[in-house]
Amino acid sequence: MKDVLKVTNLSISINHISSSLELVKGVSFSLKQGSILGVVGESGSGKSLTALALMNLLDKNVMSVSGKVDLKAGDLSVDLLSTHSGELAKLRGSEIAMVFQEPLSSINPNKKCGKQLIEIIQIHRTKIKSKAEAEALRLLVDVGLGEPSRIMNSYPHQLSGGQLQRVIIAMAIC
Repeated sequence: MKDVLKVTNLSISINHISSSLELVKGVSFSLKQGSILGVVGESGSGKSLTALALMNLLDKNVMSVSGKVDLKAGDLSVDLLSTHSGELAKLRGSEIAMVFQEPLSSINPNKKCGKQLIEIIQIHRTKIKSKAEAEALRLLVDVGLGEPSRIMNSYPHQLSGGQLQRVIIAMAIC
């Protein structure tokens, strides 16, 4: 199997007025097509920073990121760290996604979960609302949520943290 993501010598520093402090130093790993990679470590070890750097979501005014992050999807091959923001916007959600630790920071609290999931499906898969609704229900079942119709009609605050995390995973899948 081929590598779909290859991270080489990733380092992340926070910029101070007169110096910088290295927070992540020389991380390298690869992810093979169809495989799962777990990143484990103590609290504060840089797991979230690494994921944010892979998505190119760190503030460049505060953080410095070096190394190489190669994403391969189909015929596409791109270094995520050197890709301009317009191209990254196209890749995020369609080729690479992130499930944040705090699900409420990833979802609009004023919209029902199903509406948000359907919107993403309509952007990335099908414009036909009835097909998007059916796909949303199927995805909710696929991520282990019982009562998908109830979940679709619930606002984020009406779900448990675990249920909400699964809704976010369904969004990342689509």
